[in-house]
Amino acid sequence: MGKLLNEAKKSVRTLNKIFFGAITLIIVLLLLMIVISAFELAFGNISIYSFVAISLMMIWLGLLIGYLAWAVYFYNINLGLTNESWAELKEKQISEDESVKLDKTIDKKYSGPTDNLYQDESLGLPPGTIRGSIALTLMIGGLALFIYSMGSSSIQEGNSFIYDNFEFFKTAFLMMIAFYFGSKSLEILQKKGGIIQKRFGDQANQSLDTPNNFTDDGTTALPVNNQSNNQPIINPATEKTKVLSSSSPELVEPVLTAIGPNDGVTIQHKTLDADDIEEQCKLLNLEPAAMQAVIKVESGGSGFLANGQPKILFEGHVFWKHLAKKKADGLIPEGPEYYAPNYPDIVYQYWTKQYYLGGEKEYLRLEKAVLIDKDSAYKATSWGKFQILGENFEVAGFKGKTVTDFVEAQKTSEQEHLKAFISFISNTVYKGQNLISYLQAKDWTSFARAYNGPGYAANQYDVNLEQAYHDYSIRLNTNITAVLTRKEFEPKQTLGDFEATENGTVIFSCKTLELPWLNNQRLISCIPTGKYSVVKRTSEKYGTHFQLLNVPDRSMILIHSGNYFSQTQGCILIGSGYQDINQDSVRDIIESKNTLLKLYAMMPDKFDLKIC
Repeated sequence: MGKLLNEAKKSVRTLNKIFFGAITLIIVLLLLMIVISAFELAFGNISIYSFVAISLMMIWLGLLIGYLAWAVYFYNINLGLTNESWAELKEKQISEDESVKLDKTIDKKYSGPTDNLYQDESLGLPPGTIRGSIALTLMIGGLALFIYSMGSSSIQEGNSFIYDNFEFFKTAFLMMIAFYFGSKSLEILQKKGGIIQKRFGDQANQSLDTPNNFTDDGTTALPVNNQSNNQPIINPATEKTKVLSSSSPELVEPVLTAIGPNDGVTIQHKTLDADDIEEQCKLLNLEPAAMQAVIKVESGGSGFLANGQPKILFEGHVFWKHLAKKKADGLIPEGPEYYAPNYPDIVYQYWTKQYYLGGEKEYLRLEKAVLIDKDSAYKATSWGKFQILGENFEVAGFKGKTVTDFVEAQKTSEQEHLKAFISFISNTVYKGQNLISYLQAKDWTSFARAYNGPGYAANQYDVNLEQAYHDYSIRLNTNITAVLTRKEFEPKQTLGDFEATENGTVIFSCKTLELPWLNNQRLISCIPTGKYSVVKRTSEKYGTHFQLLNVPDRSMILIHSGNYFSQTQGCILIGSGYQDINQDSVRDIIESKNTLLKLYAMMPDKFDLKIC
């Protein structure tokens, strides 16, 4: 057997000399490129980042080529056994042949494989070897390009070699990951900090349950939010009702929102606040509460997710429509029927909310659709604070441009969201009137039909708009003021009346309890008479309540619930009347919590209070 082993080892050096020599030559050439790069670095012709990127790619290619060469030899030539194992089997075979010649009975033993078990796989290697190698190579390539980009002051889009290749490596790697590990892996990668959230300059909530279906009912309406008039007719009875959050609408939004890297620069954009909306509404002769109602129902308040991406909702039935049109026009080789069996969550013929994922996960669906057809995917997605469907980009102010231009604008700021919305409701006509006129008249039914489609009633879209408007009209009412008149001054407390008026009419009244006047001393005195701004506030201790602003030499003066003067510490307690609850011969205020809740529901977010 020793002789056979020696011959086997010798065969590696003789019969396979050319094979291994060629592999060695390739690896030497790769190493030579690293050496050349080192000289270029030494003479200042390339940066350290370029050298590291080149070295990383060359080392990886050397390791990969060496491994694949060994694997091809091992599985295709040696059929999965080492040379030593083959020599041992050959020795046993000779012994068996000699025994047969001597008429000896032996148990036939294993003589080795007769063929490569993986001959039907790529290059005759075990399943997944090639796919895994490609996936890792794409990852290393993307990493090398990223390191290279660190040495550049900017990375420009368009024809930029680095940008285009980074996009290629990213897309190819994602496709390989999805194919090799399954689509579930994309959900993992999509989580915050994942690799498919942002392009170099991109910023890619909650789920929006508003169906984006729209078909014309014989009117001359232009394409409106959430669908053009060419979509298949749906049965509204199959749609589910949209439920508004039970929480109060939020008016206050962050002033600045970090978007992330854009050509190496961190960008911040200003979000819309109540003043921005009020200013635009004055120009449109529109009540701010009406626009706030649309924002609340469409996006819940903010146009961006916490990670800086604009809020979106992908609609598979709209995607189907645009794929079908492009196929009919000969622009793509396959229509929606081709993709639907493998991608039922993004390609379907009729509207359904079954596949909605909500929030950041909607980008999972969009990313998959982009790999099929980017233009159709963008058109099938609702974007931003007002959830304008991409297919309506022209009436949203991008006539003569592309849907990509519209999407890029939606990624920048809520100001762009507002501009698109104003353009949209100005250019969209329904029953002879543009959508602005319906908002001005608070005609929620007509606006809902035009903006949301024929399924608006089944989804209670008009009802939700009217309820949101009601909430905001109260909160934004600037005609409500309040007066607190102090009437009874006792050693331990001050009692008075509180009245809220709207345009001179009393709409709410109750009783008040404060500390006595002791020269505005902290914790033991009521506050001075005067006029104060009051805002709504919430805390764990007091729940919903009010805060008086700019009180001289005092802080955290509140209107909150309570019964006894010992609970005020300078604040104002309110209730329906007085009664000596604890039998200490001092009147206490009663039904304080219920009174506060009624006042809180009635008063706007900010109002003036006069204390006299």
